[in-house]
Amino acid sequence: MSQPPPSEAALRDRETLARMARGQTEAVADLYDSYGPLVFSLLFRVVGDTALAEDLVQEVFVRVWRAAASYRPELGSVRAWLLSIAHHRAVDEWRRRRKEAGWVRLNGNDPEWLAGANDNLGDPFVGLALQALPKEQRQVIEMAYFQGLTMSEIATQLKLPLGTVKSRVRLAMTKLRAALGIDPEKTP
Repeated sequence: MSQPPPSEAALRDRETLARMARGQTEAVADLYDSYGPLVFSLLFRVVGDTALAEDLVQEVFVRVWRAAASYRPELGSVRAWLLSIAHHRAVDEWRRRRKEAGWVRLNGNDPEWLAGANDNLGDPFVGLALQALPKEQRQVIEMAYFQGLTMSEIATQLKLPLGTVKSRVRLAMTKLRAALGIDPEKTP
């Protein structure tokens, strides 16, 4: 099964990363202009703090600058790669702060801030795909992605066996990939 040719935006993004890999600093500004607000929105949704999210945006773009040469287009779009870096950084920070504070969310199954999360991911298709999931599958994806919880933490909060949580996540990811037209053979 062959992939469709990359869009004009995808080609532009790839060229921007290639320019970054060659050390052209203006390429960072170009990528930031395209994705800065989206990255900030994602970071803010995970960490819940404007100043921290702004700091993390800078860290994410520095990481992208340093890793530009490692981008592999066959594994996904620049946008997806960038958001993956941002999400991992946000979750790492959120977990670090939670651990430092010894904080545990007791009522974290359906936080209000998740309601608008889909609107701020920058892609209406992602929001629609999430909404199309059965409630139980959407819930575990939201807890893992937006709250940064591990599978074990989700199982504990939902009072479910770990295997059930893992199955729900696997099923949800399969459905999301299908809904978004992502070839599972091309994803890491």
